[in-house]
Amino acid sequence: ETIDIKNNDEQVEDNLENQNDISLLNNDVATWESKGAISESRANVKTLIVDNNVYIIGGFGDNGYSSTIEKFNDSTSTSEIVGEVPDGLKGFAVVAVNKDIYFIGGYVNESYTNEINVFNTQSCTWSKATSSKKNSWRTGQYGNFGTTRCI
Repeated sequence: ETIDIKNNDEQVEDNLENQNDISLLNNDVATWESKGAISESRANVKTLIVDNNVYIIGGFGDNGYSSTIEKFNDSTSTSEIVGEVPDGLKGFAVVAVNKDIYFIGGYVNESYTNEINVFNTQSCTWSKATSSKKNSWRTGQYGNFGTTRCI
């Protein structure tokens, strides 16, 4: 199964429409089922699956950059905001390890950072991992500005 977060701007019958639907693709019958919605329409989000929950992080919405971390529970079709990205961090990479989401590198106030911030999905708290002693990491998403898919 594929979870598809349809939260990008789509051209619909010559009208620009923001969408924030979450749909599930059943690969057996090749059909989509709407599962619910996230709190705000956003494009260029980071997504991860931790404990069968989809985490939707950051992105750009109607009000500019979003720093929200939102958890979507597929079994209840509900979402909730569980945190905020620290210190205006943008352009970071993310990876899930067990119950933690690691935010790696990125930039803050137009300066690149080599910090590794860790968000614990159980307690919704932050900690810092040891920073890299090398040059600041440059991470980010280039291309694929459409629908985000989690497989």
